[in-house]
Amino acid sequence: MKISLFFIGIVWLFSIVGNIYFELGYKPLSLITVSVFFYVPFVLLILSFLLPSKRVILSKNSVPSIKLKRLVDFSYIFCLIFIFFVVVKSDVLKLSFYDYFLLRRGGEVDGGGSITGYGFIDTMLTLIIYPILVSLTLIQIAFVSVTDQVEKSRFLLLILLMLSYTYVLQVNYPIFFFILVIFFFIINNVGVKGTIVNRNVLKVFSFFFILLFLILASAVNRYGSFDLVGILFYYPATYFTIGPSIFDINLNNPQSLLHDSTYGINLLGQLLLPLKYLFSIVGFESDYFTPASIQNVTYLNEKINISESGIKNVNAFGTVLFSWYRDFGLFGVFISPIAYGLCVWYLSTRVDIFSIACFYLLLCNGIMGLTVSPLDQAHFTLVFIILFILSWRFKWKSLGC
Repeated sequence: MKISLFFIGIVWLFSIVGNIYFELGYKPLSLITVSVFFYVPFVLLILSFLLPSKRVILSKNSVPSIKLKRLVDFSYIFCLIFIFFVVVKSDVLKLSFYDYFLLRRGGEVDGGGSITGYGFIDTMLTLIIYPILVSLTLIQIAFVSVTDQVEKSRFLLLILLMLSYTYVLQVNYPIFFFILVIFFFIINNVGVKGTIVNRNVLKVFSFFFILLFLILASAVNRYGSFDLVGILFYYPATYFTIGPSIFDINLNNPQSLLHDSTYGINLLGQLLLPLKYLFSIVGFESDYFTPASIQNVTYLNEKINISESGIKNVNAFGTVLFSWYRDFGLFGVFISPIAYGLCVWYLSTRVDIFSIACFYLLLCNGIMGLTVSPLDQAHFTLVFIILFILSWRFKWKSLGC
C-alpha cells in the first residue's frame, strides 16, 4: 500500500513538473493551479510514509462458493458472446489493421460511426461490457492475492476479451488499465516472501513487459513511425502533463462550467443517469436534468487552445480535480487527496475480496485521474456495483496479521 501511494504521488509530481519545465509550449500556469498540483502529490507522499501498513495472511483453504463461481463464469461467457457478435457485425474482419484504425480513429471526430449498425449494441459495449471486464480483472487479481494461484484459463480469456475490446474500439485505456492493475499487483507483492510474484519474478515481469510492448505497438500505429522519443513526448509526456493546463484555463475563466458548483453530486458519478430518463418519461424536456458527470464530459470534450504561442487544441483531460473542485471548490481540492489516501489505506487492511478488488481499482484510478476524471466515466461507479454482486459470497478465513 505504502509503495503504491508513493508511486502515485511521484506520477502526480511528474505531471506538474513536466508541465512547467518540459518544453511543451503550454501557457504559463497561475500560482493557484501550481499550488494545487503540487499539494496533491505532497499529501500522497506524506501519507505513504505516515499511514501504517499491514499485510493480512489468509487461509489458502478458503474456497469461494459454487454459486459465485457460476456467476463469474456466466459473466465471462456473456462478454465472450457479446464481443464475438460485435466482431462479426463490425468491419474488424473486413479491413486491414491500418485501414480499420483509420476508420475508427483517423478522422477529426473519433469513432468512425456505428460499430455494429445497432446503436443499442454499441452503447451496451461501452456502458455494460467494459465495466464487467474491469470487474472481472479486479476479481482475478483479488483471487490471486488471497490464494497465490492463477486461474490460467480465465486469465487468458480475460486478456483475449480485453484485447478484442481494445481493437474493436481502437482505444488504449483497457490495456492501460490492465497494465496498471498488474503493475500495482507486482509492486505490492514482489518483496513479500512466498507470494506468487516473489516465486515467479521472471515470468511475472516477462508478462508485464509483453503488455507494455502491446501499448508501444499501439502507440507506434497511432503516431505513424517508430520514433520512440517522439512517441514518449507525444503520448505519456503529453497525456500526463496537459491536465494542469486545462484545469488552469477553466479555473481562470469565470464562465467555465468548473465554477457551476454541484455540491457533492459529482461524487455520485453517473448513478443519477436513470433520473434523466425518468424526467423524460413523465414529460419534462430532455435537457431538464443532466447528471453533473455528463455535463463535465460534454463540456471538456470541447477543444481549447493551451499553447502559449500558436495553436495547440486539446480536450477531455480535465483530471479528477475538475470534479472535486466543481463539487466543493478549493475545499474539495484540499480534501480529495486526503480522502483518497485514507480510502486506499482502509481497503488495504480489509480481508474480503470486494475490498481487495476496490483497493486495486482506486490505485489504478489514482493514475488515470491525472487524465480524465474517473468520477465522470460511466463505468466507474458501475464497477463498484458489479464487484459487490460478483464478490459478496466470497468468504476468507483470516489467520492473522
